[in-house]
Amino acid sequence: MSGHRRWIALANALAVATILGFPAPVGADFHTWVATRAVPAFGHGGIGLSCAGAIAIGGGFDTLDGDGLALLSLEFQDDGGSGQFYGDMRDDGGGAGSFKLATLCDDDQPEIDFVELSFSAASGTTSGASVVCPIGTRAINGGAKVLGTGSDVSVAMLSPGFLFDGLGTRLFERPDGTGPPPFTWWAHVLNTNAVIANGAAASATCVPFEWRPLSTEVKSGSAVAGVVTSRTILCDPGSTAVGGGVDAGDPSGLELVGSGPVFGGPLLPTRLADLSDGPHGAPIGWRVALRNGAASARPFKAAAVCAPEPGDALLGAASLLTLGCAVQLGPMKRAH
Repeated sequence: MSGHRRWIALANALAVATILGFPAPVGADFHTWVATRAVPAFGHGGIGLSCAGAIAIGGGFDTLDGDGLALLSLEFQDDGGSGQFYGDMRDDGGGAGSFKLATLCDDDQPEIDFVELSFSAASGTTSGASVVCPIGTRAINGGAKVLGTGSDVSVAMLSPGFLFDGLGTRLFERPDGTGPPPFTWWAHVLNTNAVIANGAAASATCVPFEWRPLSTEVKSGSAVAGVVTSRTILCDPGSTAVGGGVDAGDPSGLELVGSGPVFGGPLLPTRLADLSDGPHGAPIGWRVALRNGAASARPFKAAAVCAPEPGDALLGAASLLTLGCAVQLGPMKRAH
Protein backbone atom coordinates (compact mmCIF):
# COMPACT_ATOMS: atom_id res chain seq x y z
CA MET A 1 0.00 0.00 0.00
CA SER A 2 1.37 3.44 -0.88
CA GLY A 3 2.01 5.96 1.88
CA HIS A 4 -0.84 8.16 0.58
CA ARG A 5 -3.43 5.36 0.59
CA ARG A 6 -2.20 4.12 3.96
CA TRP A 7 -2.86 7.49 5.60
CA ILE A 8 -6.31 7.66 3.97
CA ALA A 9 -7.11 4.23 5.43
CA LEU A 10 -5.91 5.36 8.85
CA ALA A 11 -8.02 8.53 8.70
CA ASN A 12 -11.11 6.53 7.66
CA ALA A 13 -10.62 4.06 10.51
CA LEU A 14 -10.26 6.90 13.02
CA ALA A 15 -13.44 8.51 11.73
CA VAL A 16 -15.43 5.26 11.97
CA ALA A 17 -14.25 4.66 15.53
CA THR A 18 -15.19 8.22 16.53
CA ILE A 19 -18.68 7.96 14.98
CA LEU A 20 -19.39 4.64 16.72
CA GLY A 21 -18.12 5.93 20.03
CA PHE A 22 -15.26 3.43 20.33
CA PRO A 23 -11.67 4.28 21.25
CA ALA A 24 -9.47 5.27 18.32
CA PRO A 25 -7.95 2.19 16.64
CA VAL A 26 -4.35 1.45 17.50
CA GLY A 27 -1.64 -1.03 16.72
CA ALA A 28 -3.32 -4.45 16.53
CA ASP A 29 -1.01 -6.06 19.08
CA PHE A 30 -2.09 -3.85 22.00
CA HIS A 31 -5.44 -3.44 23.70
CA THR A 32 -6.76 -2.87 27.21
CA TRP A 33 -9.52 -4.33 29.38
CA VAL A 34 -11.12 -2.24 32.14
CA ALA A 35 -13.33 -3.26 35.08
CA THR A 36 -14.71 -1.56 38.21
CA ARG A 37 -14.49 -2.97 41.76
CA ALA A 38 -16.51 -1.70 44.71
CA VAL A 39 -14.83 -1.53 48.13
CA PRO A 40 -17.14 -1.87 51.17
CA ALA A 41 -16.83 0.39 54.22
CA PHE A 42 -13.98 -0.83 56.47
CA GLY A 43 -13.52 -3.82 54.15
CA HIS A 44 -11.54 -4.58 51.02
CA GLY A 45 -12.31 -5.56 47.45
CA GLY A 46 -10.11 -7.28 44.89
CA ILE A 47 -10.48 -8.04 41.20
CA GLY A 48 -8.43 -9.98 38.65
CA LEU A 49 -8.64 -9.20 34.95
CA SER A 50 -7.21 -11.37 32.16
CA CYS A 51 -6.88 -11.31 28.36
CA ALA A 52 -8.44 -14.28 26.54
CA GLY A 53 -6.43 -15.03 23.40
CA ALA A 54 -3.71 -12.57 24.40
CA ILE A 55 -1.03 -12.18 27.06
CA ALA A 56 -1.49 -9.86 30.04
CA ILE A 57 1.68 -7.77 30.22
CA GLY A 58 0.74 -5.52 33.13
CA GLY A 59 -1.82 -2.98 34.18
CA GLY A 60 -2.75 -0.17 36.52
CA PHE A 61 -5.51 1.30 38.68
CA ASP A 62 -7.34 4.56 39.33
CA THR A 63 -9.45 5.41 42.39
CA LEU A 64 -13.00 6.48 41.53
CA ASP A 65 -14.24 7.60 44.94
CA GLY A 66 -13.56 6.99 48.62
CA ASP A 67 -11.10 9.29 50.38
CA GLY A 68 -10.12 6.48 52.75
CA LEU A 69 -9.10 3.89 50.14
CA ALA A 70 -5.63 2.36 50.47
CA LEU A 71 -3.91 0.05 47.97
CA LEU A 72 -3.21 -3.48 49.24
CA SER A 73 -2.17 -5.21 46.03
CA LEU A 74 -1.43 -4.36 42.42
CA GLU A 75 0.39 -7.06 40.49
CA PHE A 76 0.67 -9.34 37.49
CA GLN A 77 -0.22 -12.90 38.46
CA ASP A 78 1.32 -15.82 36.61
CA ASP A 79 -1.37 -18.49 36.34
CA GLY A 80 0.63 -20.72 34.02
CA GLY A 81 -1.34 -19.46 31.02
CA SER A 82 -1.94 -15.96 29.71
CA GLY A 83 -1.70 -14.38 33.16
CA GLN A 84 -3.89 -11.74 34.73
CA PHE A 85 -3.55 -8.40 36.50
CA TYR A 86 -4.93 -8.12 40.03
CA GLY A 87 -5.79 -5.17 42.25
CA ASP A 88 -7.10 -4.96 45.82
CA MET A 89 -7.98 -1.88 47.88
CA ARG A 90 -9.01 -1.37 51.52
CA ASP A 91 -11.35 1.26 52.96
CA ASP A 92 -10.00 2.93 56.11
CA GLY A 93 -12.44 5.85 56.22
CA GLY A 94 -15.79 4.11 56.59
CA GLY A 95 -17.25 5.71 53.48
CA ALA A 96 -16.77 2.82 51.04
CA GLY A 97 -15.61 3.57 47.49
CA SER A 98 -14.53 1.96 44.22
CA PHE A 99 -11.65 1.79 41.77
CA LYS A 100 -10.96 0.94 38.13
CA LEU A 101 -8.49 -1.78 37.17
CA ALA A 102 -6.89 -1.97 33.74
CA THR A 103 -5.10 -4.96 32.22
CA LEU A 104 -2.78 -4.29 29.26
CA CYS A 105 -2.91 -7.06 26.65
CA ASP A 106 -0.53 -8.05 23.85
CA ASP A 107 -1.91 -10.24 21.04
CA ASP A 108 1.66 -11.04 20.01
CA GLN A 109 1.81 -13.26 23.14
CA PRO A 110 5.37 -12.52 24.26
CA GLU A 111 7.22 -14.68 26.74
CA ILE A 112 6.78 -13.10 30.18
CA ASP A 113 9.09 -13.48 33.18
CA PHE A 114 7.36 -12.70 36.49
CA VAL A 115 9.81 -11.99 39.33
CA GLU A 116 8.76 -11.49 42.96
CA LEU A 117 10.75 -10.52 46.07
CA SER A 118 9.47 -10.55 49.66
CA PHE A 119 10.64 -7.88 52.13
CA SER A 120 9.75 -6.50 55.55
CA ALA A 121 7.66 -3.34 55.95
CA ALA A 122 9.24 -1.90 59.09
CA SER A 123 6.95 -0.44 61.74
CA GLY A 124 6.18 3.27 61.69
CA THR A 125 7.89 4.09 58.40
CA THR A 126 7.99 3.56 54.62
CA SER A 127 10.12 0.66 53.40
CA GLY A 128 11.19 -0.18 49.86
CA ALA A 129 12.70 -2.96 47.77
CA SER A 130 13.61 -3.46 44.11
CA VAL A 131 13.18 -6.49 41.88
CA VAL A 132 15.76 -7.15 39.16
CA CYS A 133 14.70 -8.72 35.85
CA PRO A 134 16.61 -11.81 34.65
CA ILE A 135 19.57 -11.37 32.32
CA GLY A 136 18.39 -10.77 28.76
CA THR A 137 15.11 -9.14 29.80
CA ARG A 138 13.80 -5.67 30.70
CA ALA A 139 11.04 -4.50 33.02
CA ILE A 140 7.83 -3.10 31.53
CA ASN A 141 5.53 -3.13 34.55
CA GLY A 142 5.56 -4.04 38.20
CA GLY A 143 3.61 -4.19 41.40
CA ALA A 144 3.47 -4.90 45.10
CA LYS A 145 1.26 -6.56 47.68
CA VAL A 146 0.78 -6.49 51.43
CA LEU A 147 1.19 -9.93 53.00
CA GLY A 148 -0.98 -11.18 55.86
CA THR A 149 -3.64 -8.99 57.44
CA GLY A 150 -1.68 -5.73 57.15
CA SER A 151 -4.50 -3.51 58.43
CA ASP A 152 -2.04 -0.62 58.91
CA VAL A 153 -0.04 -1.21 55.72
CA SER A 154 -0.55 0.10 52.18
CA VAL A 155 1.40 0.52 48.95
CA ALA A 156 3.02 3.96 48.85
CA MET A 157 4.84 3.98 45.49
CA LEU A 158 5.59 1.79 42.47
CA SER A 159 8.25 2.83 39.99
CA PRO A 160 10.64 1.61 37.28
CA GLY A 161 14.33 1.36 38.10
CA PHE A 162 17.44 1.48 35.94
CA LEU A 163 20.91 0.08 35.44
CA PHE A 164 23.79 2.16 36.77
CA ASP A 165 24.79 4.69 34.12
CA GLY A 166 25.91 7.61 36.27
CA LEU A 167 22.43 9.19 36.33
CA GLY A 168 20.97 7.09 39.13
CA THR A 169 19.20 3.74 39.44
CA ARG A 170 16.06 5.16 41.12
CA LEU A 171 13.42 7.00 39.08
CA PHE A 172 13.66 9.98 41.44
CA GLU A 173 17.30 10.41 40.44
CA ARG A 174 16.65 10.49 36.70
CA PRO A 175 16.52 13.71 34.63
CA ASP A 176 13.27 14.76 32.98
CA GLY A 177 12.79 13.73 29.35
CA THR A 178 13.33 10.53 27.39
CA GLY A 179 15.52 7.92 29.00
CA PRO A 180 16.55 4.25 28.70
CA PRO A 181 14.28 1.28 29.43
CA PRO A 182 13.95 0.02 33.01
CA PHE A 183 15.60 -3.19 34.19
CA THR A 184 14.23 -3.22 37.74
CA TRP A 185 11.01 -2.28 39.54
CA TRP A 186 10.76 -0.57 42.92
CA ALA A 187 7.96 -0.92 45.47
CA HIS A 188 7.54 1.17 48.63
CA VAL A 189 5.10 0.25 51.39
CA LEU A 190 3.83 2.48 54.21
CA ASN A 191 3.35 0.88 57.64
CA THR A 192 1.60 3.21 60.12
CA ASN A 193 1.73 0.70 62.97
CA ALA A 194 4.32 2.03 65.42
CA VAL A 195 5.16 -1.40 66.86
CA ILE A 196 4.57 -4.28 64.47
CA ALA A 197 6.39 -4.91 61.19
CA ASN A 198 4.54 -6.55 58.30
CA GLY A 199 5.47 -8.60 55.28
CA ALA A 200 5.27 -7.25 51.72
CA ALA A 201 6.35 -8.30 48.25
CA ALA A 202 7.58 -6.38 45.21
CA SER A 203 7.24 -7.76 41.67
CA ALA A 204 8.30 -7.05 38.10
CA THR A 205 6.98 -8.13 34.71
CA CYS A 206 9.93 -8.68 32.37
CA VAL A 207 10.13 -9.21 28.59
CA PRO A 208 13.00 -10.31 26.33
CA PHE A 209 15.25 -7.71 24.68
CA GLU A 210 13.88 -8.63 21.25
CA TRP A 211 10.26 -7.92 22.22
CA ARG A 212 10.21 -4.23 21.22
CA PRO A 213 12.39 -1.15 21.67
CA LEU A 214 11.54 0.53 24.97
CA SER A 215 12.06 4.01 26.41
CA THR A 216 11.04 5.84 29.58
CA GLU A 217 9.46 9.31 29.68
CA VAL A 218 10.12 11.16 32.94
CA LYS A 219 8.46 14.26 34.44
CA SER A 220 8.92 16.07 37.75
CA GLY A 221 6.12 16.93 40.15
CA SER A 222 5.41 17.93 43.74
CA ALA A 223 2.88 16.23 46.03
CA VAL A 224 1.11 19.03 47.94
CA ALA A 225 0.64 18.43 51.67
CA GLY A 226 -2.77 17.19 52.74
CA VAL A 227 -4.26 16.58 49.28
CA VAL A 228 -4.03 14.26 46.25
CA THR A 229 -1.63 15.37 43.49
CA SER A 230 -1.59 13.81 40.02
CA ARG A 231 0.77 13.91 37.04
CA THR A 232 0.22 12.65 33.48
CA ILE A 233 3.11 11.56 31.24
CA LEU A 234 2.57 10.96 27.53
CA CYS A 235 4.53 8.70 25.18
CA ASP A 236 5.73 10.02 21.85
CA PRO A 237 3.25 9.80 18.94
CA GLY A 238 3.29 6.28 17.50
CA SER A 239 4.12 4.70 20.86
CA THR A 240 1.95 3.15 23.54
CA ALA A 241 2.40 3.06 27.32
CA VAL A 242 3.04 -0.43 28.71
CA GLY A 243 3.76 0.67 32.27
CA GLY A 244 4.58 3.58 34.52
CA GLY A 245 5.04 4.73 38.08
CA VAL A 246 6.12 7.37 40.57
CA ASP A 247 9.06 7.78 42.95
CA ALA A 248 9.74 10.38 45.65
CA GLY A 249 13.07 11.09 47.29
CA ASP A 250 11.29 11.27 50.66
CA PRO A 251 8.33 8.86 50.53
CA SER A 252 7.21 9.36 54.13
CA GLY A 253 3.48 10.01 54.42
CA LEU A 254 2.75 9.22 50.76
CA GLU A 255 0.11 6.75 49.55
CA LEU A 256 -0.52 5.67 45.98
CA VAL A 257 -4.15 6.32 44.92
CA GLY A 258 -3.65 6.00 41.16
CA SER A 259 -1.12 4.56 38.73
CA GLY A 260 -2.68 3.68 35.42
CA PRO A 261 -2.90 4.24 31.68
CA VAL A 262 -4.50 7.21 29.89
CA PHE A 263 -6.21 7.09 26.51
CA GLY A 264 -7.46 9.20 23.61
CA GLY A 265 -5.61 12.20 22.21
CA PRO A 266 -2.59 14.05 23.62
CA LEU A 267 -4.44 17.37 24.07
CA LEU A 268 -7.17 15.92 26.32
CA PRO A 269 -6.11 12.47 27.49
CA THR A 270 -8.77 10.42 29.28
CA ARG A 271 -7.84 8.97 32.66
CA LEU A 272 -8.71 5.39 33.56
CA ALA A 273 -11.40 6.44 36.06
CA ASP A 274 -13.42 8.04 33.24
CA LEU A 275 -13.50 4.94 30.99
CA SER A 276 -16.40 2.53 30.72
CA ASP A 277 -15.86 -1.09 31.68
CA GLY A 278 -14.89 -3.36 28.79
CA PRO A 279 -12.44 -3.23 25.88
CA HIS A 280 -10.38 -0.20 24.90
CA GLY A 281 -7.40 0.53 22.67
CA ALA A 282 -3.76 1.03 23.56
CA PRO A 283 -2.80 3.70 26.13
CA ILE A 284 -0.98 6.85 25.04
CA GLY A 285 0.56 7.57 28.44
CA TRP A 286 0.41 7.08 32.19
CA ARG A 287 -1.18 8.98 35.09
CA VAL A 288 -0.05 8.75 38.71
CA ALA A 289 -1.74 10.16 41.82
CA LEU A 290 -0.34 10.45 45.34
CA ARG A 291 -2.08 11.28 48.62
CA ASN A 292 0.31 13.23 50.84
CA GLY A 293 -0.44 12.86 54.53
CA ALA A 294 2.74 14.69 55.55
CA ALA A 295 2.94 18.30 56.72
CA SER A 296 5.11 19.42 53.80
CA ALA A 297 5.28 18.92 50.04
CA ARG A 298 7.13 15.94 48.58
CA PRO A 299 8.95 16.32 45.23
CA PHE A 300 8.58 13.30 42.97
CA LYS A 301 9.30 11.95 39.50
CA ALA A 302 6.62 10.25 37.39
CA ALA A 303 7.28 8.01 34.40
CA ALA A 304 5.68 6.17 31.50
CA VAL A 305 7.36 3.14 29.93
CA CYS A 306 6.73 3.36 26.18
CA ALA A 307 6.88 0.90 23.28
CA PRO A 308 6.28 1.57 19.56
CA GLU A 309 2.99 0.45 18.06
CA PRO A 310 3.53 -2.42 15.61
CA GLY A 311 3.37 -1.69 11.89
CA ASP A 312 0.30 -0.22 10.24
CA ALA A 313 -2.14 -2.83 11.55
CA LEU A 314 -5.33 -1.38 13.00
CA LEU A 315 -7.63 -2.68 15.69
CA GLY A 316 -11.11 -1.65 14.52
CA ALA A 317 -14.23 -1.23 16.58
CA ALA A 318 -15.68 -4.55 15.45
CA SER A 319 -12.60 -6.53 16.46
CA LEU A 320 -12.61 -4.92 19.89
CA LEU A 321 -16.01 -6.48 20.50
CA THR A 322 -14.82 -9.97 19.61
CA LEU A 323 -11.85 -10.02 22.00
CA GLY A 324 -12.31 -12.18 25.08
CA CYS A 325 -12.05 -11.07 28.68
CA ALA A 326 -12.33 -12.87 32.02
CA VAL A 327 -13.01 -11.09 35.31
CA GLN A 328 -12.45 -12.71 38.69
CA LEU A 329 -13.48 -11.02 41.93
CA GLY A 330 -11.24 -11.40 44.97
CA PRO A 331 -10.23 -12.39 47.47
CA MET A 332 -8.40 -15.04 45.51
CA LYS A 333 -5.27 -17.19 45.55
CA ARG A 334 -2.19 -15.30 44.46
CA ALA A 335 0.67 -16.60 42.36
CA HIS A 336 3.77 -17.82 44.18
